[in-house]
Amino acid sequence: MISFILVLATISCSQSPAAPQGSVGGDGGLVPGLSDKTWEGGLDVNLEGFESTEQLRADRQVFDTGNLNLEKISLDFDDPYVEGGLTRSMRYDFESQGVNSVHIGRGILLPTMVRELWGEVVIKWSRNFTPCNPNRTRCDHKTLFYRVHPAEDNGRWSLHVGGGAGEGGPDVNVTIFTPRGPVEGHPDWVKWGLPRALREVDISNRPSMVPANQYYDEEWHVVRMYVRHSTDEESYDAQMKLWIDGELLYDTAELQAKYGLPRFGTDEQLMIREILVGRNKDAGLDNGTESMWVARIRAWKDNPGWD
Repeated sequence: MISFILVLATISCSQSPAAPQGSVGGDGGLVPGLSDKTWEGGLDVNLEGFESTEQLRADRQVFDTGNLNLEKISLDFDDPYVEGGLTRSMRYDFESQGVNSVHIGRGILLPTMVRELWGEVVIKWSRNFTPCNPNRTRCDHKTLFYRVHPAEDNGRWSLHVGGGAGEGGPDVNVTIFTPRGPVEGHPDWVKWGLPRALREVDISNRPSMVPANQYYDEEWHVVRMYVRHSTDEESYDAQMKLWIDGELLYDTAELQAKYGLPRFGTDEQLMIREILVGRNKDAGLDNGTESMWVARIRAWKDNPGWD
């Protein structure tokens, strides 16, 4: 049975969110009616209900959006997140990628669209992982998106664990991006940008850019990302925070992060609608397989007790 786990326990006010204590699913086969997804206690998605790679690839109810190149995704019983009590994970394989941009991804539609979101992904990378190639000028590994409504216009908050800021390898950084709204003079184009604060502000006496390759170690990492849209198009009250393994890497406040095209109303243009994990890696090894694993995806529309 493919199980879609919903956290039913009340979220505690401690630093760590409460563990899931129940599940919602059907008797055999696919989970019925994921319109039944709710925010009660938070949303928790793992791989425990899947029994085969074929079943995982065929699923469109647990991972109901953002499905890209699923033939490169496998169910992995050999690399579980044991610390989280899990027994399997989802592996993404980039095979002899070279200078080709390869898109591999899965995503989850949220129960409802929200203006702010607390999300957590348990993830790891192989030791040979790289978003770079000597024959390609720029490096990039788009790792995690909070995509904004309407999805087809690709507005997003995003995390790039390796590149994304015009960098060349191998010394690429963890970078975060915010939605910025329509391009002036081109109302049907949207843009996103690196928050200026990342280039201007040090956190705890550490340079504001964080090297990515320290996380390519075949160890599980807990990535948490909080985002909040501006109240309206004139407000500078948006925020984006990123933690990896409990360490606050970036906290960009007083942002103006907006999104929307003229044909969409205010209530929709500031909403986050889905979480996408693994989008594209723009370069890699000429020979060999690089892998990324995902064990768990969680999300909350209210603060689960993070600092």
